[in-house]
Amino acid sequence: MATPFFLREGKVTAVPCFSDNEVLDFPEPIGRLEAFVTSGGLSTSPWTFEGRLKRLENKTLRYPGTWPSSRRSRISACSPRSESTSAAGQSSRAEVLHALLGPRICRNEVKDVCVMRVKGTGTTKAGAPRR
Repeated sequence: MATPFFLREGKVTAVPCFSDNEVLDFPEPIGRLEAFVTSGGLSTSPWTFEGRLKRLENKTLRYPGTWPSSRRSRISACSPRSESTSAAGQSSRAEVLHALLGPRICRNEVKDVCVMRVKGTGTTKAGAPRR
């Protein structure tokens, strides 16, 4: 997994995946979610806004308990010793994981939700605080 980059104290900063865990509460029907650092969300924004913003970051949200098992599966599937042998022959752990999860998560009808919380603080051109 690629290293994510955020802005912290106005500087581009590498942040480890799966770090900075936090719990966020949203109004129903969403409810409580866990947030974790993942890569790919900000693209080139940290470099574009370096020196202009003090903080810029994003996290992936999941329902409580989803992330630890997902993280273990990803780490296991991508480990250096990722080959396994069965009666059917040799397969990578990633192939086994996909074969097991595919039927459970691939559906003809997809129901998904996107939740976004954005917080901004600063000052106006006249110097008045804004949030």
